[in-house]
Amino acid sequence: MEFVNENKCLLCGLENPVGLKLRIDYRDGKSRTVFSYQEYFQGYTGVVHGGMVGAVLDEMCVYAAASLGYVTVTGELTVRYKKPVKVETEYIAEGYVEEVKGKLVLAGARLVDGEGEIYAYAKAKLVIVKKGAL
Repeated sequence: MEFVNENKCLLCGLENPVGLKLRIDYRDGKSRTVFSYQEYFQGYTGVVHGGMVGAVLDEMCVYAAASLGYVTVTGELTVRYKKPVKVETEYIAEGYVEEVKGKLVLAGARLVDGEGEIYAYAKAKLVIVKKGAL
């Protein structure tokens, strides 16, 4: 099965009018993007909703796996939040594959600012999808 971005994804879909439109570089078991959350992704005033932070970290894990040729869905995602993520502020999200174990890809991701300060990080267990399953 081939990994395909159909441009409608909430996170990486360039044609989604309410999405983040992430432009993700992914290769060699890693993924990276630089972006800002728009104001409509906030929970509290000026602070990004935690679910949106987790969603980006999840996306980075999936793209890291895709860089190695795996099409995956998330079986488990654990997110740790270190600092409030602000709207309209530039961040870097990075993902990486730690290990492939049978039908699972174990991956991680982090959200940092330009100085490398960590705002959130995640660990994911991604399930490799069989051809035709999606």
